[in-house]
Amino acid sequence: MKRNVQKLFPSPGATSGGAALAVVEAAEKGQARTLTLADGETVAAFAHLSEVPLLKAGDRVLVQLLAEGAVVVGKVRAPGEAPQPLVQNREGRIEIEAAGGICLQAGDARIELTPDGRIWVDGSEVCNVASGRMRLQGATIELN
Repeated sequence: MKRNVQKLFPSPGATSGGAALAVVEAAEKGQARTLTLADGETVAAFAHLSEVPLLKAGDRVLVQLLAEGAVVVGKVRAPGEAPQPLVQNREGRIEIEAAGGICLQAGDARIELTPDGRIWVDGSEVCNVASGRMRLQGATIELN
């Protein structure tokens, strides 16, 4: 199979049909609005793929250039920047994996999972409700 890689990269000044690196010039609610291509041309962001993380001004992105505008297909990580946490849905189950830990926070309520195996639940009130047996098991259990 013969491949024509040149089609992936637009010639300088091309306005559609290729992939290009760009810098987010303006973003709103995590989506790029205007982008600057490597040749200095400013283009509007037409759409974003669903996997693109929240963007801010200054982020580098990969775009697919179309007649309607640029479709943001991904964010280019900065040197030393860690990848996004992995989220998978397998057989109705959502798994979140993050090497540095996971924190859920809403106001003063917080649940944190640390890489060393600790789970912290912090809030002004913690309620546990079970219709069956509630079990608390540990090497040592401290109350107050």
